[in-house]
Amino acid sequence: MSELEPEQITIWGLHPVEEFLKHSPNSISAIFVIPSFGRKKPQKKLLNLAQKNNVPIKTEPNFTKIGVVAGAVHQGIAAQVKPIWMQTADNLMKAISQGGLFVACDQVTDPQNLGAIIRACAAFGVKSVILPQRSSAKITGTVVKASAGTIIHIKVCIVQNLVKFIAKLQQKKVAVIGLSGDSSKLLWDYNFPTPALLVAGAEGKGLRFLVKKSCDTLLRIPCAPEVESLNVSAALSVALYEAVRQAAFITE
Repeated sequence: MSELEPEQITIWGLHPVEEFLKHSPNSISAIFVIPSFGRKKPQKKLLNLAQKNNVPIKTEPNFTKIGVVAGAVHQGIAAQVKPIWMQTADNLMKAISQGGLFVACDQVTDPQNLGAIIRACAAFGVKSVILPQRSSAKITGTVVKASAGTIIHIKVCIVQNLVKFIAKLQQKKVAVIGLSGDSSKLLWDYNFPTPALLVAGAEGKGLRFLVKKSCDTLLRIPCAPEVESLNVSAALSVALYEAVRQAAFITE
Protein backbone atom coordinates (compact mmCIF):
# COMPACT_ATOMS: atom_id res chain seq x y z
CA MET A 1 0.00 0.00 0.00
CA SER A 2 1.02 3.63 -0.53
CA GLU A 3 1.41 6.20 2.21
CA LEU A 4 -2.14 7.26 1.43
CA GLU A 5 -3.42 3.81 2.27
CA PRO A 6 -2.26 2.65 5.71
CA GLU A 7 -2.31 -1.07 6.32
CA GLN A 8 -4.85 -0.57 9.09
CA ILE A 9 -6.32 2.07 11.37
CA THR A 10 -7.85 1.94 14.82
CA ILE A 11 -11.57 2.66 15.11
CA TRP A 12 -13.67 2.85 18.26
CA GLY A 13 -17.24 2.98 19.53
CA LEU A 14 -20.17 0.56 19.52
CA HIS A 15 -21.72 1.63 16.21
CA PRO A 16 -18.51 1.76 14.12
CA VAL A 17 -17.32 -1.62 15.35
CA GLU A 18 -20.77 -3.12 14.85
CA GLU A 19 -20.93 -1.84 11.26
CA PHE A 20 -17.63 -3.51 10.43
CA LEU A 21 -18.64 -6.74 12.15
CA LYS A 22 -21.90 -6.86 10.22
CA HIS A 23 -20.66 -5.90 6.80
CA SER A 24 -16.95 -6.70 6.62
CA PRO A 25 -15.70 -8.87 9.52
CA ASN A 26 -12.77 -10.05 7.41
CA SER A 27 -11.39 -6.51 7.41
CA ILE A 28 -11.00 -6.60 11.22
CA SER A 29 -7.66 -7.89 12.50
CA ALA A 30 -8.62 -7.67 16.18
CA ILE A 31 -11.16 -6.20 18.59
CA PHE A 32 -10.08 -4.64 21.89
CA VAL A 33 -12.27 -4.24 24.95
CA ILE A 34 -11.79 -2.82 28.42
CA PRO A 35 -11.86 -5.43 31.25
CA SER A 36 -15.47 -4.63 32.26
CA PHE A 37 -16.86 -4.79 28.71
CA GLY A 38 -19.57 -7.39 28.09
CA ARG A 39 -21.87 -6.81 31.06
CA LYS A 40 -24.57 -5.00 29.08
CA LYS A 41 -26.74 -6.54 26.36
CA PRO A 42 -25.43 -4.38 23.47
CA GLN A 43 -21.88 -5.25 24.53
CA LYS A 44 -22.63 -8.98 24.72
CA LYS A 45 -24.25 -8.76 21.29
CA LEU A 46 -21.07 -7.35 19.78
CA LEU A 47 -18.86 -9.93 21.46
CA ASN A 48 -21.10 -12.74 20.22
CA LEU A 49 -20.99 -11.32 16.71
CA ALA A 50 -17.19 -11.13 16.86
CA GLN A 51 -16.93 -14.71 18.08
CA LYS A 52 -19.32 -15.88 15.38
CA ASN A 53 -17.05 -14.34 12.74
CA ASN A 54 -13.85 -15.63 14.40
CA VAL A 55 -12.54 -12.13 15.08
CA PRO A 56 -9.89 -12.13 17.85
CA ILE A 57 -10.98 -10.33 21.02
CA LYS A 58 -8.33 -8.87 23.31
CA THR A 59 -8.63 -7.18 26.69
CA GLU A 60 -6.85 -3.82 26.86
CA PRO A 61 -7.18 -1.42 29.82
CA ASN A 62 -5.31 1.41 28.05
CA PHE A 63 -6.77 2.21 24.64
CA THR A 64 -4.23 4.92 23.84
CA LYS A 65 -1.70 2.11 23.36
CA ILE A 66 -3.63 0.85 20.34
CA GLY A 67 -4.18 4.25 18.74
CA VAL A 68 -7.40 5.53 20.31
CA VAL A 69 -7.24 9.31 20.71
CA ALA A 70 -6.95 10.43 24.34
CA GLY A 71 -10.34 11.54 25.63
CA ALA A 72 -12.27 9.81 22.85
CA VAL A 73 -15.69 8.36 23.69
CA HIS A 74 -14.79 4.76 22.86
CA GLN A 75 -17.58 3.07 24.86
CA GLY A 76 -15.16 0.39 25.93
CA ILE A 77 -14.50 -1.13 22.51
CA ALA A 78 -12.08 -0.55 19.64
CA ALA A 79 -10.87 -2.44 16.60
CA GLN A 80 -8.05 -2.42 14.11
CA VAL A 81 -9.36 -2.54 10.55
CA LYS A 82 -8.09 -2.45 7.00
CA PRO A 83 -9.01 0.68 5.00
CA ILE A 84 -11.35 -1.18 2.66
CA TRP A 85 -13.06 2.10 1.76
CA MET A 86 -10.06 3.30 -0.26
CA GLN A 87 -10.62 3.56 -4.02
CA THR A 88 -8.15 4.20 -6.81
CA ALA A 89 -8.76 6.94 -9.35
CA ASP A 90 -9.09 4.33 -12.10
CA ASN A 91 -11.80 2.45 -10.21
CA LEU A 92 -13.58 5.72 -9.51
CA MET A 93 -13.61 6.48 -13.22
CA LYS A 94 -15.18 3.09 -13.91
CA ALA A 95 -17.82 3.69 -11.25
CA ILE A 96 -18.65 7.13 -12.63
CA SER A 97 -19.17 5.70 -16.12
CA GLN A 98 -22.10 3.77 -14.65
CA GLY A 99 -23.80 6.96 -13.46
CA GLY A 100 -24.91 8.08 -10.02
CA LEU A 101 -24.05 10.71 -7.47
CA PHE A 102 -20.56 11.57 -6.23
CA VAL A 103 -19.15 14.11 -3.76
CA ALA A 104 -15.88 16.04 -3.56
CA CYS A 105 -14.70 17.92 -0.46
CA ASP A 106 -12.42 20.89 -1.13
CA GLN A 107 -10.11 21.22 1.89
CA VAL A 108 -12.52 20.10 4.61
CA THR A 109 -10.05 19.80 7.48
CA ASP A 110 -12.31 19.12 10.47
CA PRO A 111 -12.52 15.33 11.01
CA GLN A 112 -15.92 15.68 12.68
CA ASN A 113 -17.27 17.46 9.61
CA LEU A 114 -15.75 14.91 7.27
CA GLY A 115 -17.26 12.07 9.28
CA ALA A 116 -20.68 13.75 9.18
CA ILE A 117 -20.32 14.26 5.43
CA ILE A 118 -19.51 10.59 4.92
CA ARG A 119 -22.54 9.60 6.98
CA ALA A 120 -24.79 11.83 4.87
CA CYS A 121 -23.26 10.43 1.69
CA ALA A 122 -23.94 6.88 2.83
CA ALA A 123 -27.54 7.81 3.71
CA PHE A 124 -28.24 9.34 0.31
CA GLY A 125 -26.60 6.72 -1.88
CA VAL A 126 -23.44 8.56 -2.88
CA LYS A 127 -21.02 6.13 -4.50
CA SER A 128 -17.70 7.83 -3.74
CA VAL A 129 -16.22 10.75 -1.82
CA ILE A 130 -13.21 12.50 -3.38
CA LEU A 131 -10.63 14.20 -1.17
CA PRO A 132 -7.55 16.23 -2.12
CA GLN A 133 -4.26 14.81 -0.90
CA ARG A 134 -3.25 18.05 0.81
CA SER A 135 -5.12 20.33 3.23
CA SER A 136 -7.81 17.78 3.95
CA ALA A 137 -8.73 15.71 6.97
CA LYS A 138 -7.42 12.17 6.70
CA ILE A 139 -9.57 9.11 7.33
CA THR A 140 -8.85 8.39 10.97
CA GLY A 141 -10.67 6.73 13.82
CA THR A 142 -12.18 10.11 14.68
CA VAL A 143 -13.67 10.38 11.18
CA VAL A 144 -14.98 6.81 11.32
CA LYS A 145 -16.57 7.49 14.73
CA ALA A 146 -18.21 10.68 13.45
CA SER A 147 -19.58 8.69 10.51
CA ALA A 148 -21.03 6.11 12.96
CA GLY A 149 -19.17 3.48 10.95
CA THR A 150 -21.08 4.22 7.74
CA ILE A 151 -17.78 4.76 5.94
CA ILE A 152 -17.94 1.02 5.27
CA HIS A 153 -20.71 1.76 2.75
CA ILE A 154 -18.70 4.45 0.91
CA LYS A 155 -15.61 4.53 -1.27
CA VAL A 156 -13.03 7.26 -0.69
CA CYS A 157 -10.66 8.39 -3.44
CA ILE A 158 -7.71 10.66 -2.65
CA VAL A 159 -6.42 12.72 -5.58
CA GLN A 160 -3.31 14.87 -5.86
CA ASN A 161 -4.96 17.79 -7.64
CA LEU A 162 -8.71 18.29 -7.30
CA VAL A 163 -8.97 20.86 -10.12
CA LYS A 164 -7.22 18.57 -12.63
CA PHE A 165 -9.29 15.61 -11.51
CA ILE A 166 -12.51 17.59 -11.97
CA ALA A 167 -11.39 18.32 -15.55
CA LYS A 168 -10.96 14.59 -16.17
CA LEU A 169 -14.44 13.93 -14.86
CA GLN A 170 -15.88 16.61 -17.13
CA GLN A 171 -14.28 14.86 -20.08
CA LYS A 172 -16.39 11.86 -19.06
CA LYS A 173 -19.52 14.06 -19.24
CA VAL A 174 -19.87 14.33 -15.46
CA ALA A 175 -21.83 17.41 -14.35
CA VAL A 176 -19.83 19.24 -11.66
CA ILE A 177 -21.97 21.27 -9.24
CA GLY A 178 -20.42 23.49 -6.59
CA LEU A 179 -22.11 24.75 -3.44
CA SER A 180 -21.48 28.46 -3.06
CA GLY A 181 -23.22 31.00 -0.84
CA ASP A 182 -22.67 33.82 -3.35
CA SER A 183 -24.35 32.08 -6.29
CA SER A 184 -27.53 33.60 -7.70
CA LYS A 185 -28.92 30.16 -8.61
CA LEU A 186 -30.91 28.35 -5.94
CA LEU A 187 -30.46 24.67 -5.22
CA TRP A 188 -34.00 23.64 -6.14
CA ASP A 189 -33.93 25.52 -9.46
CA TYR A 190 -31.34 23.09 -10.80
CA ASN A 191 -32.20 19.78 -12.46
CA PHE A 192 -29.64 17.22 -11.34
CA PRO A 193 -28.36 14.95 -14.12
CA THR A 194 -26.46 11.70 -13.79
CA PRO A 195 -23.60 11.23 -13.30
CA ALA A 196 -23.15 14.26 -11.08
CA LEU A 197 -20.38 15.47 -8.78
CA LEU A 198 -21.37 17.73 -5.90
CA VAL A 199 -18.47 19.83 -4.57
CA ALA A 200 -18.40 21.44 -1.11
CA GLY A 201 -15.77 23.78 0.28
CA ALA A 202 -14.06 24.31 3.60
CA GLU A 203 -15.63 25.89 6.65
CA GLY A 204 -15.61 29.66 6.40
CA LYS A 205 -13.61 29.89 3.17
CA GLY A 206 -15.89 27.83 0.96
CA LEU A 207 -14.65 26.65 -2.41
CA ARG A 208 -11.22 27.77 -3.55
CA PHE A 209 -11.20 30.11 -6.55
CA LEU A 210 -9.90 27.57 -9.08
CA VAL A 211 -12.23 24.83 -7.82
CA LYS A 212 -15.19 27.20 -8.05
CA LYS A 213 -14.12 28.26 -11.54
CA SER A 214 -13.93 24.60 -12.58
CA CYS A 215 -17.54 23.85 -11.68
CA ASP A 216 -20.16 23.72 -14.42
CA THR A 217 -22.66 25.46 -12.17
CA LEU A 218 -22.81 26.94 -8.68
CA LEU A 219 -25.81 26.55 -6.40
CA ARG A 220 -26.85 28.39 -3.25
CA ILE A 221 -28.89 27.10 -0.32
CA PRO A 222 -30.97 30.04 0.93
CA CYS A 223 -30.96 30.69 4.66
CA ALA A 224 -32.91 33.01 6.93
CA PRO A 225 -31.41 36.52 7.15
CA GLU A 226 -30.21 35.87 10.69
CA VAL A 227 -28.03 32.94 9.55
CA GLU A 228 -25.22 33.53 7.09
CA SER A 229 -24.67 29.91 6.06
CA LEU A 230 -24.94 26.25 7.04
CA ASN A 231 -22.21 24.00 8.37
CA VAL A 232 -20.59 22.20 5.42
CA SER A 233 -21.95 18.79 6.43
CA ALA A 234 -25.45 20.23 6.88
CA ALA A 235 -25.27 22.04 3.53
CA LEU A 236 -24.20 18.86 1.77
CA SER A 237 -27.01 16.93 3.43
CA VAL A 238 -29.57 19.42 2.13
CA ALA A 239 -28.07 19.35 -1.37
CA LEU A 240 -27.88 15.56 -1.44
CA TYR A 241 -31.49 15.27 -0.35
CA GLU A 242 -32.60 17.55 -3.17
CA ALA A 243 -30.53 15.61 -5.71
CA VAL A 244 -32.01 12.31 -4.53
CA ARG A 245 -35.53 13.75 -4.45
CA GLN A 246 -35.21 14.85 -8.06
CA ALA A 247 -33.27 12.07 -9.69
CA ALA A 248 -33.98 9.05 -7.48
CA PHE A 249 -30.31 8.10 -7.21
CA ILE A 250 -31.30 5.62 -4.51
CA THR A 251 -34.25 3.28 -4.09
CA GLU A 252 -35.60 1.92 -0.84
